[in-house]
Amino acid sequence: MQYVEVIDEPEGVGTRRRVHARFGKRSGQFVERRLVHDEHKRMAFQIEEETFGLFRFLERVGSIMELEPAGPGQTRLV
Repeated sequence: MQYVEVIDEPEGVGTRRRVHARFGKRSGQFVERRLVHDEHKRMAFQIEEETFGLFRFLERVGSIMELEPAGPGQTRLV
């Protein structure tokens, strides 16, 4: 991940973010919609738009992540 633009604020269930990323030599972006938002504990999203070509192979792309605090202003993926 290179950086994230928050599209809808405040962040929560139903809001969107545009994620700018690099996979190997390819840069692109995707828009994710938040499905679960449990502050500093868990979040899930589904990708609605993307420029990497994932939708050529997969109909639905998303993830669920468990989180924990890792210090002031930091969060760790567990």
